[in-house]
Amino acid sequence: MPKPQDKDKLIDYMATRLQSAEEAIKMCEEIIRHERLNRKTMSQDIKQKNLALREILDKEKKSLQDRVDVHIEATLQMALRERMQATESLQNTEKQLAASEKSRDDLQKQVDSLGSQCNEQQQELHTKT
Repeated sequence: MPKPQDKDKLIDYMATRLQSAEEAIKMCEEIIRHERLNRKTMSQDIKQKNLALREILDKEKKSLQDRVDVHIEATLQMALRERMQATESLQNTEKQLAASEKSRDDLQKQVDSLGSQCNEQQQELHTKT
């Protein structure tokens, strides 16, 4: 709209422009208020989602720790069983070794005894001949 030259029309024109500017300012204020509300809502949503994510992470950490604990416990139990079996096997082997050594010693005594008897008999044969 061109600017009128008449003072009355100029006043009306300026009043119309002022009213348009006020409406534009009010609209901008409403948009700003709406944007602030949106940001506040988004901020609250983000905080809630962050909280939910932290809870999920804490649960996963706890779940992972529980699984690790269970695995470690199972491994320790298996190691304990294997150690007990190894100890039992070692004891059995030591018993077998002791029995074998005793048997060997008994056989050695018999060999020595038979050797002595053989020597005695040979001496008797030499003396008789």
